[in-house]
Amino acid sequence: MGSGWKALIIIVLSIIFIGAVGAVVLGVFVFKTVKAPVDVTNRYIEAVNDGDAEAAWDLLHPASRFKRDYTLSTFESQVIEPTTKLESWNANEVEVKGDRAVVKVEMTDVDASDFRVVFELRKDGSDWKVFDYSLD
Repeated sequence: MGSGWKALIIIVLSIIFIGAVGAVVLGVFVFKTVKAPVDVTNRYIEAVNDGDAEAAWDLLHPASRFKRDYTLSTFESQVIEPTTKLESWNANEVEVKGDRAVVKVEMTDVDASDFRVVFELRKDGSDWKVFDYSLD
């Protein structure tokens, strides 16, 4: 085999390797971009489901309607306490655009009723926070 073929093989293998590394880096970046809002949404749902108003409150965006319309005490009594307990939930759709994200969550309550809630998240500095949510 001539040195020209060897060089061609080395170049082709290098291109394949660089492409694979680039795909992995891009995949990790996209995964992290989508994962962060989902993690915050899951932590918020868990806090509400556990009746932990303070933990849920800390995950709310400072400009959210909840922080505007409630104190921690009224948030607990009017939002957290009346909320139906969940059996399970699954964030199955995520869309991130800049400093905003939408997470759609399929939920099943303890009475086996299924419903979908859409969470809107916004960045607060470098952290994702729940801005609003509603039934889909």
